[in-house]
Amino acid sequence: MLRSERQKSILREIDRRGAVAVTDFAARLGVSGMTVRRDLLDLEQAGLIVRVHGGAVKRHAQTHPRQSDSALTLGLIVPSATYYFPGFINGAKAAAAEQHVRLVLGVTDYDKDVERHQVSRLCQLGVDGLIVTPSGAPGAADGGDEANYHLLAQSGLPVVIMERALDDKTAALNLGGVRTDHAHGSRSAVRHLVELGRKRIALIAPPRGSTSDPVHAGYRAAIAALLPDSPHLEFDLQGTVGTTEQRRSYECIFDTCVAAGVDAMLVLPDAVAIALADRALDAGIAIPKDLSIVAYDDEIASMAAMPLTAVSPPKFDVGAIAVRTCIDLIVQKDSIGRLPPEARVLLLPTLIVRASSASTRGT
Repeated sequence: MLRSERQKSILREIDRRGAVAVTDFAARLGVSGMTVRRDLLDLEQAGLIVRVHGGAVKRHAQTHPRQSDSALTLGLIVPSATYYFPGFINGAKAAAAEQHVRLVLGVTDYDKDVERHQVSRLCQLGVDGLIVTPSGAPGAADGGDEANYHLLAQSGLPVVIMERALDDKTAALNLGGVRTDHAHGSRSAVRHLVELGRKRIALIAPPRGSTSDPVHAGYRAAIAALLPDSPHLEFDLQGTVGTTEQRRSYECIFDTCVAAGVDAMLVLPDAVAIALADRALDAGIAIPKDLSIVAYDDEIASMAAMPLTAVSPPKFDVGAIAVRTCIDLIVQKDSIGRLPPEARVLLLPTLIVRASSASTRGT
């Protein structure tokens, strides 16, 4: 694609979404992030956009139609500011800059008590709305706490739950939501592998979690629909990233997969997918000829020795839309067609195909 065409595409993206993320846009176009950054610099110098960390927004963005009297302040509470979450934070920052909204960030380190303290602190500061990623899905093994969801619903503020699903007990609460449809991401990965001719597809992921739960569900649905005669080869990954427990877990799973004749793997997270790819190559298993691998997260999948095909959650977009949704809940109280407080938005992840998956046909 010519530079002029890329830059027109960037401007269309910003006009349509209000912002553009370098990593996601570069992946969609099949160009390097550096190429997109150079395009953004050209467009900024032409006075058409403003670059922000991780992307760009409109230069002459208008304030929200009901926002001109005074700037809004939103509280943004996330479990971590590292790995996985920077994409959401960057999207929120870009949307806030576009809307001239101030963000106040709180990090909980996956501690439910700290989470409650952060909510209380931001309410005392007088924020106009809250965007919160609770420590885990309500009732989940990764730290979910139903009481914290009720606390948010009773805060008296518009609240948007970001990147968490609400369960049966909390679904009726007066809470908005914006999150990734991880089940769709898992189904798209399995569909891709089936279309490549793979017959024995394994899922390797943590047994429980706000991401792994729907990934497991999507995998089971896709296998049942597309490979009804194939066994459900689900393996529970134990331990946390970088620990000896997890290394021993995936090494054992790898040996079991080889013995079972697995010809494709969907792996959450990226770091384990890279480790399994390295282990396969060391064992003389050809990738992608003998084994296809799809990572889930796409934080570091492209940096593997053999770049890995990956499911990429729309983190930047989730963060940006969470901010816009919260603003809508604050300022559109009397507007026709306004978002209801309990509005829930699902965004679809993208499958980015790289070298680690290829067809078995003709081999």
